[in-house]
Amino acid sequence: MAADAGSGDGHGAENNSCEGSWDLLLTNGEIYTGDPANLNVSSVAIRNGRFAAVGNSGVKTGPCTEVIDLMKKRVVPGLIDSHAHWVRDGVKPGHDVREIETAFTKADAIKILAKKAADLGDLPTGQVPTSDDFITALGGWDMRQFVDGPITKADLDSIPTNRPIYLHPFLFFSGITNEIGKTWIEGKDLGVNGDGVVPGGPPGLGNSTLVFEAMRNEQTYEDRLRGTRELSEHSASVGLTTVNDHAGVTAGPLTKSFVGFPDRSYDPIVELARSDQLVTRIRANFYMRDADEDLANLNAHINVAWRDFGDGMLRVNGFGEEVVSRPGNFVPANYVAALEKILDAGWSLHQNVPGISKNKNELTDVLEAWEKVASTRNANVLAQSHWSLEHLYMFDGDQAILDRISNLGVGVALQSVAYLLTPAQPQPLPRYRDFVDAGITVGGGSNAQGVAPLSPWVNMYFMTTGKNVAGTQIDPLGDTDVDQRLTREEALHIYTLGSAWFSREENDLGSIEIGKKADLTVLDRDYFKVSDDDIRKIRSILTIVDGRVVHKADPFKGH
Repeated sequence: MAADAGSGDGHGAENNSCEGSWDLLLTNGEIYTGDPANLNVSSVAIRNGRFAAVGNSGVKTGPCTEVIDLMKKRVVPGLIDSHAHWVRDGVKPGHDVREIETAFTKADAIKILAKKAADLGDLPTGQVPTSDDFITALGGWDMRQFVDGPITKADLDSIPTNRPIYLHPFLFFSGITNEIGKTWIEGKDLGVNGDGVVPGGPPGLGNSTLVFEAMRNEQTYEDRLRGTRELSEHSASVGLTTVNDHAGVTAGPLTKSFVGFPDRSYDPIVELARSDQLVTRIRANFYMRDADEDLANLNAHINVAWRDFGDGMLRVNGFGEEVVSRPGNFVPANYVAALEKILDAGWSLHQNVPGISKNKNELTDVLEAWEKVASTRNANVLAQSHWSLEHLYMFDGDQAILDRISNLGVGVALQSVAYLLTPAQPQPLPRYRDFVDAGITVGGGSNAQGVAPLSPWVNMYFMTTGKNVAGTQIDPLGDTDVDQRLTREEALHIYTLGSAWFSREENDLGSIEIGKKADLTVLDRDYFKVSDDDIRKIRSILTIVDGRVVHKADPFKGH
């Protein structure tokens, strides 16, 4: 990290002796800018946290310039996840090994777990483990991704550690633990088989979710703080520089909405931001399920919280993915009133709508409500407020619905949950192509991490190949056989500039252009040239956020 690098977001101070020089100069790279007018360049200069030159024109160096030779490596803008449950992921219990989402053999996964155990070291002799001591991998992956078979208790017991290990793949699936973890689980009077399998099941019923709850109830604040810090570092390691967060914290009174899951969930991220340790830009959306006719909870947020409050690293963004209680996913009586309050206060709304569009259902109900509130205001009011429809997992491509979404001018954030689903839980390939070709603003995202991988590269593999974690081609839903897969350039666009729209930052983030905030990632392999399978394995070897180097790996680690 350049010690004298300034920032437009408050990192560092102006050094007058360096007036007129660039803080950071990146040269000799294969830089994809995302700007059609200047798409491929070899050098980029950064000053005060923003791009000051793109290409060779006008670049000069001075005594304060740090020059980095990119060694012909591929560079892309910092990646933006338009919809993830990042804050909730950061406070999961234990030392979560998130890298497992990009391990595609059991042997590699065991190697990653063993390295984590070695890095942590053994517990003191005689110490009784707590949930803070666990090595975990809680969501965002699946046993089917390992070509050499699923991980077993014997595999976990082979790792030289006296720490408990607990792996809980996708959502409500069964978990697997080692002998030490099995002892801990049995001590909580929870079910675990002799072979270390913790049976899955519905929320609150399956033993795997009960084990998760038991770990969470024992977890300390220090563990949540550490986990959030490590999640930010992990995000940088995959080139993810900004997240539009839909935390999913508990609904109810104002205090409960802010403290939520599991308790005071936002405290760790606020502490990291205040101490300048947060290296991922977080755009927080308030999640609630207000069931009151007078919308007391929503009113409290609007009246007390400040829209867009925060700085370049941590900022309040809007409401989503829910604002009112919707039993059965239908639109309740207080929904239109909630929309009017949000719109008139100038907030953005990012609404979860997974439903199919045929016949009368959730999606058409939501659209009718949005059209109703928009009809009493100027024609572009929802677009100006950057409202969006989220998920749309089961949308069937109905042209009339596409036209209605386009006429409203709202965005659509699509996530790759189907990547991990099994034949018993079928979902189609999201209608990427339909929305892109309709000219609708599309955001790329994960819905990570309980139900999908966080790595943008795994998700872009899914978007460009249409293949799930087992390598099976997923068919689109609908009456036509339109191929919904995107080109690599299209997928990268919606994971950068497209996703920047959802936090109203398309003029500040998402592409490498003069004046924009300096976020970029240098890749260990060329996204545009590697095989399809290798897309999932891409990692960042140099990540810059706000003009600061926040992650280094070989060959830059020693520089």
